[in-house]
Amino acid sequence: MDCGLYHGETTFKFLKWCNRNYKKIIAFEPNRDSYLFCLNQTEIQNIKNFQMFNKGVWNKNETLHFKIVNGTDSFITSEDGEKLIETITIDEVLAGEGATFIKMDVEGAELNALYGAKITIQNYRPKLAICIYHKPEDIITILSYLYELVPEYKFYLRHYSTYSQETVLYAIP
Repeated sequence: MDCGLYHGETTFKFLKWCNRNYKKIIAFEPNRDSYLFCLNQTEIQNIKNFQMFNKGVWNKNETLHFKIVNGTDSFITSEDGEKLIETITIDEVLAGEGATFIKMDVEGAELNALYGAKITIQNYRPKLAICIYHKPEDIITILSYLYELVPEYKFYLRHYSTYSQETVLYAIP
């Protein structure tokens, strides 16, 4: 699962890495322009078994305000976002099916999105790659929540840039 698809960089790298040998990819991107770009790319690249939602992942299905800054950065906001987006839970999308890997870079909505994946995480223990740099408290709150769900997870941190962004928490069963 690719939550926060943006322009598909992670998914397209995954396709090369696994030599297109996978069961299914499910992706979420609430920004309509990015969603349409990725939809076009999946058609051009003839990607099979790819399901994409023009929605954000969250702890429940609802309509939320969404703010886009400089055409690239985006986040869910209380009431000042210029766009409205629909959200959905990972548990609802999977409807009891398992997941083996979940990547999340959802601009500060990671904890709420993980709440919406509780059943999937507890029942299937997928590998997780969760961005924790959007909010200072995420490094503690997200790790604590995942540990509460699956105490057997082993946790790893990796920082991918010289800036404060791009810190990822990995949870491996």
